[in-house]
Amino acid sequence: MTHAARGTTTQLRHIPFIEEVAALGDDDPSGLAARAGLLVLRLVDAWMEDGALAGGVDARAAMSARAAVEAMPAGQLTRGVLMNIVDVVRDSHARDVQAIGPRLMAYGRGLDLDAQWQLAVDVYDTVIEHVHVDEDRESAINALLRKGSCLRDLGRLADADGCYDTAIPLA
Repeated sequence: MTHAARGTTTQLRHIPFIEEVAALGDDDPSGLAARAGLLVLRLVDAWMEDGALAGGVDARAAMSARAAVEAMPAGQLTRGVLMNIVDVVRDSHARDVQAIGPRLMAYGRGLDLDAQWQLAVDVYDTVIEHVHVDEDRESAINALLRKGSCLRDLGRLADADGCYDTAIPLA
């Protein structure tokens, strides 16, 4: 559980979200939600790697993410959580793992409860990638356990076991 390597090869992230947006489009409420989730996760990635908005994250990215969340139907389960994540990133003066970890976990859990397990796995991977055990042990362990549960729901039992095997010594 380390931060993504800085200055190395670019890694395409959040492929499940990209595929969901491509499959559903912007006319579908689920497509709007996936697009908002993708933009928020990209904002979080940049914030976690580059620091607060003043330190490098483009303010336009925060505005785009916020607009995408506002475009989601008001009754969608994850809308409020995504808005809260954008607000934390926008208003923070420094990268704050303890502020963002639980909010990402809430977003992942919302996707999980909506049976969007592949998207939830991606969110839990984001937590695992950005949260160090010594900074937020609870979020790191919970992300591994929730990811394992989602992988089990997807029928990927060996991958789920790997998550549990990683979480046990951390707990």
